[in-house]
Amino acid sequence: MRTSIPRIEPEVKEPHMLGNPLSQREQEVLRFLADGKTSKAIASHLYVTTKTIVWHRQNIMHKLGIRTIAGLTKYAVRTGLTSLES
Repeated sequence: MRTSIPRIEPEVKEPHMLGNPLSQREQEVLRFLADGKTSKAIASHLYVTTKTIVWHRQNIMHKLGIRTIAGLTKYAVRTGLTSLES
C-alpha cells in the first residue's frame, strides 16, 4: 500500500497569490509609466534596455487586460501604486 507524502506549501507567496498579478519589477515599471516617464527614461533609471521596458509594459497590459497607458495610470492610482500628487 502506498502512502502519499503531504504537500508542503511555501511560506512566501508570489505576488499573484496575494491578489496582485504583477511582479515587483512590473509594479516598479508601472509606477514610472503612471508618473509619465518614457520607456527610455525608465530603462536608463533601472539600468536595462528600452526593449526590456517595452516587454514589461506589454506583459503588464496583458496580465491586467488593459490596452492604454491611461488605463494603466488609472489602475496604478486605484491600487495605490502611485498617487495623483506624485
